[in-house]
Amino acid sequence: MNKTDSILFGISANDWDPYGPVNLIKFDRVDTVQVIYNIFEQRPKEKMFAVALEYRVGIMAPVPFEEGLLTRNLGSDYSFAEGDWRTQWLTPKRLKEATRRIEKLESFLTDDHPTLTVLALKFCLSHTVVSTVIPGMRKLKHVEANCAASDGKLLTHQELRLLSEHAFVHGWKYS
Repeated sequence: MNKTDSILFGISANDWDPYGPVNLIKFDRVDTVQVIYNIFEQRPKEKMFAVALEYRVGIMAPVPFEEGLLTRNLGSDYSFAEGDWRTQWLTPKRLKEATRRIEKLESFLTDDHPTLTVLALKFCLSHTVVSTVIPGMRKLKHVEANCAASDGKLLTHQELRLLSEHAFVHGWKYS
């Protein structure tokens, strides 16, 4: 329930249109928006985040690892298991491009964010409007590592500014 004791209403932004929900937020019709936001996909902060703060709308950020790319587990020569939908999405050419960009992120690793996975989660959590991050987790060790990233130690403004230079609007459509 929200402040008016009514039912909360949330929406999801289309993957290719992180700007779409802005007008709905301005019409004061939603309480939460689910929108992809991560180190590569930073467009929601361009327009949506300021409006969400103004209208007290929560942001849920799914896909903080960009479908596994920001875990550093998918290199340019990675082979997906049979039936994994990412085989169509992450072609060898795309994996090579992503790997080149991911390697540049390794300079951001520190004691407070020692892996790209932790860096990716802290990137999302470091924006005040993001109330929930929704990472995919298949193993208990992933759950434990992801929870440990929520230690209250956010990225600095300097780190966030530098990471903004790594935004990557790739336009890779899901098939």
